[in-house]
Amino acid sequence: MIELKKGKYKIYHIPGVKIGCTTNVKKRVEEEQGYKPGEYDILYETDDIVEASEAERNLQKELKYKTDIKLYKDLFRKKMNKHSSSQATTTFKISPTDINAEYLRGITLELPEGVFELSNEDYIDWILTNVHASQFGPGTCYIYNKAFTKAFKPNGTSTFNKIRDWAKDRNLYQKGDSKTQYVKLMEEAGELMKKVGDMPGMDNINGILKQMGVNGMMGGKKGKFNKNAFMSHLNKEMNKEKMKERIKKQSAENKLKKQEEDKEMVKKMEEYNKWVESGGMEELLFSLGEKPERSSRDENPNKESKPKKKKKKGKNK
Repeated sequence: MIELKKGKYKIYHIPGVKIGCTTNVKKRVEEEQGYKPGEYDILYETDDIVEASEAERNLQKELKYKTDIKLYKDLFRKKMNKHSSSQATTTFKISPTDINAEYLRGITLELPEGVFELSNEDYIDWILTNVHASQFGPGTCYIYNKAFTKAFKPNGTSTFNKIRDWAKDRNLYQKGDSKTQYVKLMEEAGELMKKVGDMPGMDNINGILKQMGVNGMMGGKKGKFNKNAFMSHLNKEMNKEKMKERIKKQSAENKLKKQEEDKEMVKKMEEYNKWVESGGMEELLFSLGEKPERSSRDENPNKESKPKKKKKKGKNK
Protein backbone atom coordinates (compact mmCIF):
# COMPACT_ATOMS: atom_id res chain seq x y z
CA MET A 1 0.00 0.00 0.00
CA ILE A 2 1.39 3.37 -1.05
CA GLU A 3 1.45 5.86 1.80
CA LEU A 4 0.60 9.44 0.80
CA LYS A 5 2.86 12.16 2.04
CA LYS A 6 1.26 14.46 4.56
CA GLY A 7 0.63 18.07 3.73
CA LYS A 8 -1.44 21.14 4.67
CA TYR A 9 -3.58 21.09 1.52
CA LYS A 10 -5.64 17.92 0.96
CA ILE A 11 -7.38 16.86 -2.26
CA TYR A 12 -10.47 14.86 -1.30
CA HIS A 13 -12.76 12.73 -3.45
CA ILE A 14 -16.45 12.06 -2.78
CA PRO A 15 -17.24 9.26 -5.28
CA GLY A 16 -19.86 10.30 -7.80
CA VAL A 17 -20.05 13.81 -6.36
CA LYS A 18 -16.90 15.92 -6.60
CA ILE A 19 -13.17 16.50 -6.23
CA GLY A 20 -12.25 19.26 -3.79
CA CYS A 21 -9.40 20.86 -1.88
CA THR A 22 -9.29 21.89 1.77
CA THR A 23 -7.01 22.36 4.77
CA ASN A 24 -9.58 20.99 7.22
CA VAL A 25 -11.22 17.75 6.03
CA LYS A 26 -13.32 17.22 9.17
CA LYS A 27 -14.91 20.66 9.00
CA ARG A 28 -15.24 20.96 5.21
CA VAL A 29 -16.28 17.41 4.25
CA GLU A 30 -17.86 15.96 7.39
CA GLU A 31 -19.42 18.93 9.20
CA GLU A 32 -20.31 21.19 6.30
CA GLN A 33 -21.14 18.63 3.60
CA GLY A 34 -22.36 15.83 5.89
CA TYR A 35 -20.16 12.88 4.76
CA LYS A 36 -18.82 10.29 7.19
CA PRO A 37 -15.32 8.70 7.19
CA GLY A 38 -15.31 5.94 4.58
CA GLU A 39 -17.66 7.92 2.27
CA TYR A 40 -14.75 9.97 0.90
CA ASP A 41 -11.05 9.49 0.07
CA ILE A 42 -7.96 11.69 0.35
CA LEU A 43 -6.19 11.48 -3.01
CA TYR A 44 -3.33 13.91 -2.52
CA GLU A 45 -1.66 16.12 0.10
CA THR A 46 0.92 18.90 -0.19
CA ASP A 47 2.17 22.02 1.57
CA ASP A 48 2.30 23.95 -1.72
CA ILE A 49 -0.97 25.78 -2.50
CA VAL A 50 -0.06 26.16 -6.17
CA GLU A 51 0.67 22.43 -6.48
CA ALA A 52 -2.57 21.59 -4.65
CA SER A 53 -4.58 23.90 -6.93
CA GLU A 54 -3.15 22.29 -10.09
CA ALA A 55 -3.67 18.77 -8.70
CA GLU A 56 -7.32 19.52 -7.89
CA ARG A 57 -7.95 20.89 -11.40
CA ASN A 58 -6.19 17.95 -13.13
CA LEU A 59 -8.04 15.32 -11.08
CA GLN A 60 -11.38 16.99 -11.78
CA LYS A 61 -10.70 16.78 -15.50
CA GLU A 62 -9.36 13.19 -15.45
CA LEU A 63 -12.27 11.83 -13.37
CA LYS A 64 -14.86 13.78 -15.42
CA TYR A 65 -16.11 16.01 -12.61
CA LYS A 66 -17.19 19.62 -12.91
CA THR A 67 -14.10 21.82 -13.13
CA ASP A 68 -13.95 24.81 -10.80
CA ILE A 69 -13.89 28.16 -12.56
CA LYS A 70 -11.27 29.57 -10.19
CA LEU A 71 -8.19 27.75 -8.98
CA TYR A 72 -8.13 27.00 -5.26
CA LYS A 73 -5.22 29.40 -4.73
CA ASP A 74 -7.17 32.29 -6.30
CA LEU A 75 -10.08 31.98 -3.90
CA PHE A 76 -8.11 33.61 -1.10
CA ARG A 77 -6.61 36.52 -2.95
CA LYS A 78 -7.68 39.88 -1.65
CA LYS A 79 -9.48 41.88 -4.24
CA MET A 80 -7.27 44.66 -5.46
CA ASN A 81 -8.96 48.02 -5.65
CA LYS A 82 -8.60 48.94 -9.29
CA HIS A 83 -8.96 52.67 -8.80
CA SER A 84 -9.03 55.54 -6.32
CA SER A 85 -10.75 58.92 -6.63
CA SER A 86 -9.86 62.32 -5.20
CA GLN A 87 -11.65 65.65 -5.60
CA ALA A 88 -9.93 66.36 -8.92
CA THR A 89 -8.87 63.03 -10.44
CA THR A 90 -9.56 59.30 -10.59
CA THR A 91 -6.48 57.09 -10.74
CA PHE A 92 -6.50 53.59 -12.24
CA LYS A 93 -3.89 51.11 -11.02
CA ILE A 94 -2.77 50.03 -14.46
CA SER A 95 -0.52 51.52 -17.13
CA PRO A 96 -2.12 53.69 -19.84
CA THR A 97 -0.96 51.19 -22.47
CA ASP A 98 -2.55 48.20 -20.70
CA ILE A 99 -5.85 49.73 -19.61
CA ASN A 100 -8.80 48.36 -21.59
CA ALA A 101 -12.56 47.90 -21.50
CA GLU A 102 -12.31 44.60 -19.63
CA TYR A 103 -10.36 46.26 -16.81
CA LEU A 104 -12.82 49.16 -16.50
CA ARG A 105 -16.05 47.20 -16.82
CA GLY A 106 -17.79 46.84 -13.44
CA ILE A 107 -15.93 49.70 -11.70
CA THR A 108 -18.13 52.24 -9.89
CA LEU A 109 -16.88 55.83 -9.69
CA GLU A 110 -18.20 57.70 -6.66
CA LEU A 111 -17.51 61.32 -7.51
CA PRO A 112 -18.74 64.58 -5.93
CA GLU A 113 -21.06 65.05 -8.91
CA GLY A 114 -22.63 61.63 -8.56
CA VAL A 115 -22.16 57.89 -9.01
CA PHE A 116 -21.09 56.43 -12.37
CA GLU A 117 -21.18 52.69 -13.07
CA LEU A 118 -18.74 51.72 -15.80
CA SER A 119 -21.09 49.27 -17.43
CA ASN A 120 -21.91 52.00 -19.91
CA GLU A 121 -19.76 51.64 -23.05
CA ASP A 122 -19.80 55.42 -23.61
CA TYR A 123 -18.14 55.95 -20.22
CA ILE A 124 -15.50 53.33 -21.02
CA ASP A 125 -14.75 54.76 -24.47
CA TRP A 126 -14.37 58.26 -23.04
CA ILE A 127 -11.93 57.07 -20.34
CA LEU A 128 -9.82 55.11 -22.82
CA THR A 129 -9.64 58.20 -25.05
CA ASN A 130 -8.88 60.72 -22.28
CA VAL A 131 -6.68 58.77 -19.86
CA HIS A 132 -3.28 60.30 -18.94
CA ALA A 133 -0.04 58.68 -17.82
CA SER A 134 0.60 59.27 -14.11
CA GLN A 135 3.74 60.94 -12.79
CA PHE A 136 3.76 58.52 -9.86
CA GLY A 137 4.88 55.56 -11.92
CA PRO A 138 4.37 53.68 -15.18
CA GLY A 139 1.82 51.34 -13.58
CA THR A 140 -0.89 53.98 -13.07
CA CYS A 141 -2.95 56.40 -15.13
CA TYR A 142 -5.72 58.91 -14.41
CA ILE A 143 -8.60 61.03 -15.72
CA TYR A 144 -9.87 64.46 -14.68
CA ASN A 145 -13.19 64.09 -12.88
CA LYS A 146 -14.58 67.46 -13.95
CA ALA A 147 -14.00 66.74 -17.63
CA PHE A 148 -15.64 63.33 -17.24
CA THR A 149 -18.73 64.64 -15.44
CA LYS A 150 -19.14 67.43 -17.98
CA ALA A 151 -19.43 64.79 -20.68
CA PHE A 152 -21.95 62.65 -18.81
CA LYS A 153 -24.64 62.84 -16.17
CA PRO A 154 -24.41 60.49 -13.18
CA ASN A 155 -26.51 57.35 -13.47
CA GLY A 156 -26.55 56.30 -9.90
CA THR A 157 -26.76 59.27 -7.62
CA SER A 158 -29.05 59.40 -6.31
CA THR A 159 -31.91 59.65 -4.17
CA PHE A 160 -34.16 58.06 -6.77
CA ASN A 161 -31.96 54.98 -7.04
CA LYS A 162 -31.81 54.76 -3.26
CA ILE A 163 -35.60 54.93 -3.07
CA ARG A 164 -35.92 52.23 -5.72
CA ASP A 165 -33.46 50.03 -3.82
CA TRP A 166 -35.39 50.67 -0.60
CA ALA A 167 -38.67 49.64 -2.27
CA LYS A 168 -37.04 46.62 -3.90
CA ASP A 169 -35.63 45.40 -0.56
CA ARG A 170 -39.16 45.47 0.88
CA ASN A 171 -40.77 43.67 -2.11
CA LEU A 172 -42.96 46.69 -2.84
CA TYR A 173 -42.54 46.20 -6.60
CA GLN A 174 -43.28 42.49 -6.83
CA LYS A 175 -45.66 41.89 -3.93
CA GLY A 176 -46.73 45.44 -3.15
CA ASP A 177 -50.16 46.93 -3.70
CA SER A 178 -51.78 50.21 -2.70
CA LYS A 179 -52.45 48.90 0.81
CA THR A 180 -48.84 47.75 1.32
CA GLN A 181 -47.47 51.06 0.06
CA TYR A 182 -49.88 52.97 2.25
CA VAL A 183 -48.75 51.07 5.37
CA LYS A 184 -45.08 51.77 4.54
CA LEU A 185 -45.92 55.43 4.00
CA MET A 186 -47.49 55.58 7.43
CA GLU A 187 -44.44 53.93 9.01
CA GLU A 188 -42.04 56.32 7.28
CA ALA A 189 -44.17 59.31 8.23
CA GLY A 190 -44.13 58.20 11.87
CA GLU A 191 -40.36 57.74 11.85
CA LEU A 192 -39.91 61.12 10.18
CA MET A 193 -41.97 62.91 12.80
CA LYS A 194 -40.09 61.09 15.56
CA LYS A 195 -36.78 62.33 14.11
CA VAL A 196 -38.17 65.84 13.84
CA GLY A 197 -39.08 65.74 17.50
CA ASP A 198 -35.50 64.79 18.44
CA MET A 199 -33.86 67.50 16.30
CA PRO A 200 -32.14 70.45 18.02
CA GLY A 201 -34.30 73.55 18.02
CA MET A 202 -37.53 71.57 17.83
CA ASP A 203 -38.45 71.94 21.51
CA ASN A 204 -41.58 73.77 20.48
CA ILE A 205 -42.79 70.93 18.26
CA ASN A 206 -46.11 70.82 20.11
CA GLY A 207 -46.73 74.46 19.23
CA ILE A 208 -45.86 73.81 15.60
CA LEU A 209 -48.13 70.79 15.43
CA LYS A 210 -50.90 72.76 17.13
CA GLN A 211 -50.67 75.45 14.44
CA MET A 212 -50.95 72.69 11.86
CA GLY A 213 -54.08 71.43 13.59
CA VAL A 214 -52.32 68.34 14.93
CA ASN A 215 -52.66 68.22 18.72
CA GLY A 216 -51.54 65.62 21.21
CA MET A 217 -48.69 64.16 19.17
CA MET A 218 -45.88 64.83 21.64
CA GLY A 219 -46.09 64.04 25.33
CA GLY A 220 -44.55 67.17 26.77
CA LYS A 221 -41.29 68.92 26.02
CA LYS A 222 -39.23 65.73 25.84
CA GLY A 223 -42.08 63.32 25.38
CA LYS A 224 -42.10 60.46 22.91
CA PHE A 225 -43.77 60.87 19.59
CA ASN A 226 -47.30 59.47 19.76
CA LYS A 227 -47.32 57.38 16.59
CA ASN A 228 -50.90 56.17 17.06
CA ALA A 229 -52.22 59.70 17.44
CA PHE A 230 -50.29 60.82 14.39
CA MET A 231 -51.51 57.87 12.34
CA SER A 232 -55.08 58.55 13.43
CA HIS A 233 -54.79 62.18 12.40
CA LEU A 234 -53.12 61.30 9.11
CA ASN A 235 -55.78 58.70 8.33
CA LYS A 236 -58.50 61.21 9.14
CA GLU A 237 -57.00 63.83 6.84
CA MET A 238 -56.45 61.35 4.04
CA ASN A 239 -60.02 60.07 4.35
CA LYS A 240 -61.25 63.66 4.14
CA GLU A 241 -59.30 64.19 0.94
CA LYS A 242 -60.56 60.92 -0.51
CA MET A 243 -64.15 61.88 0.36
CA LYS A 244 -63.69 65.27 -1.32
CA GLU A 245 -62.35 63.58 -4.43
CA ARG A 246 -65.25 61.13 -4.50
CA ILE A 247 -67.83 63.92 -4.10
CA LYS A 248 -66.12 65.99 -6.77
CA LYS A 249 -66.01 63.04 -9.14
CA GLN A 250 -69.66 62.11 -8.45
CA SER A 251 -70.75 65.73 -8.99
CA ALA A 252 -68.94 65.87 -12.32
CA GLU A 253 -70.49 62.54 -13.38
CA ASN A 254 -73.99 63.70 -12.38
CA LYS A 255 -73.54 66.98 -14.25
CA LEU A 256 -72.42 65.15 -17.36
CA LYS A 257 -75.32 62.70 -17.08
CA LYS A 258 -77.82 65.58 -16.75
CA GLN A 259 -76.36 67.28 -19.83
CA GLU A 260 -76.68 64.06 -21.82
CA GLU A 261 -80.30 63.59 -20.68
CA ASP A 262 -81.17 67.19 -21.62
CA LYS A 263 -79.62 66.74 -25.05
CA GLU A 264 -81.58 63.53 -25.55
CA MET A 265 -84.83 65.24 -24.52
CA VAL A 266 -84.28 68.16 -26.91
CA LYS A 267 -83.48 65.72 -29.70
CA LYS A 268 -86.69 63.74 -29.08
CA MET A 269 -88.82 66.91 -29.00
CA GLU A 270 -87.33 68.08 -32.28
CA GLU A 271 -88.05 64.70 -33.86
CA TYR A 272 -91.64 64.77 -32.55
CA ASN A 273 -92.31 68.27 -33.90
CA LYS A 274 -90.96 67.30 -37.32
CA TRP A 275 -93.20 64.23 -37.31
CA VAL A 276 -96.30 66.27 -36.49
CA GLU A 277 -95.46 68.96 -39.06
CA SER A 278 -94.97 66.34 -41.76
CA GLY A 279 -98.47 64.99 -41.17
CA GLY A 280 -97.56 62.06 -39.05
CA MET A 281 -100.41 62.59 -36.61
CA GLU A 282 -103.07 62.72 -39.34
CA GLU A 283 -101.67 59.58 -40.96
CA LEU A 284 -101.79 57.80 -37.64
CA LEU A 285 -105.42 58.77 -37.01
CA PHE A 286 -106.36 57.81 -40.57
CA SER A 287 -104.77 54.40 -40.14
CA LEU A 288 -106.87 53.93 -37.01
CA GLY A 289 -110.09 54.72 -38.94
CA GLU A 290 -110.67 58.09 -37.40
CA LYS A 291 -111.10 61.29 -39.30
CA PRO A 292 -109.29 64.12 -37.74
CA GLU A 293 -111.51 67.06 -37.00
CA ARG A 294 -110.31 70.54 -37.12
CA SER A 295 -111.80 73.12 -34.88
CA SER A 296 -111.99 76.75 -35.80
CA ARG A 297 -110.15 79.24 -33.75
CA ASP A 298 -113.33 81.00 -32.67
CA GLU A 299 -115.12 77.82 -31.80
CA ASN A 300 -115.33 77.11 -28.13
CA PRO A 301 -116.71 73.64 -27.31
CA ASN A 302 -117.65 74.72 -23.80
CA LYS A 303 -119.64 77.72 -24.94
CA GLU A 304 -123.40 77.18 -25.27
CA SER A 305 -124.86 78.30 -28.54
CA LYS A 306 -127.64 80.86 -28.25
CA PRO A 307 -130.74 80.40 -30.35
CA LYS A 308 -131.01 82.90 -33.13
CA LYS A 309 -133.75 85.49 -32.77
CA LYS A 310 -136.28 85.61 -35.51
CA LYS A 311 -136.62 88.97 -37.11
CA LYS A 312 -140.05 90.37 -36.96
CA LYS A 313 -141.40 91.57 -40.19
CA GLY A 314 -142.09 95.21 -39.86
CA LYS A 315 -145.01 96.96 -41.32
CA ASN A 316 -144.37 98.86 -44.44
CA LYS A 317 -145.07 102.39 -43.95
